[in-house]
Amino acid sequence: MTDVELEVADSFERVFPVPLVSADWDDVLDRAEARRERRAPSFPGMRLVAVAAVISVGGLLVTPAFAIGSRLLHLIQGAQRLVVAPSPAWSPDGRKIAFVSDRDLNPGIYVMNADGSRQRRLTGEADLNAGQTWSPDGRKLAFLVPGGRVSELYVVNADGSGRRKLTRDAGIAAPAWSPDGRKLAFRSDRNGNAEIYVADGSGLRRLTRNPASDDGPAWSPDGRKIAFSRWHDGDGDVYLMNADGSGQTRLTHHGS
Repeated sequence: MTDVELEVADSFERVFPVPLVSADWDDVLDRAEARRERRAPSFPGMRLVAVAAVISVGGLLVTPAFAIGSRLLHLIQGAQRLVVAPSPAWSPDGRKIAFVSDRDLNPGIYVMNADGSRQRRLTGEADLNAGQTWSPDGRKLAFLVPGGRVSELYVVNADGSGRRKLTRDAGIAAPAWSPDGRKLAFRSDRNGNAEIYVADGSGLRRLTRNPASDDGPAWSPDGRKIAFSRWHDGDGDVYLMNADGSGQTRLTHHGS
């Protein structure tokens, strides 16, 4: 151990009556992380007390020279911090990327230039956002916000203005813009079964009615048809229908 590590270990012995002579920091941290994965912490308050003690020992968590501060902070905050997948989505012109971040502990959708510059938040605090998808003209973003047991569909302008909620108690997933950017097709289980719906800002229209589960709507380039998946007893097949829900046709027969 270096002189710096020995001094830190001696300080820990004075604060916590636990023998740490000749402690190997990497080994201690690895074992601590393994223990944290096996069981959830019961006393988050005590963890905060430990943080204060570590900081008082000599700025351990904020001094890069120790090369272990960030790992300790990860162990202490890991169970309390909400992890959100970035889910990057390119704008149609390829100039911007939308992504999800919980950098301030309030997950939200951000937009940045394709080179990472000018990162700015679009959605308000306390939103857990997902499924962000750009409108074909790049002027809007559709996204989902869980509320209770279901997710609702929202639309916001690319500059963060004009946020609108398009659904209520809908249990939304897999939103997909029509090519003209006027409608959003999506899956909803609002009636107890997964079906395909379309929203245009004025209301919802149910396109499928089937005991099986329908999912993953995808518009044709001309906007006249929608392909989707239909699942029954674990088997899924591709179906095609007109944009108004008529003419539903089964294209594959994986489930026979």
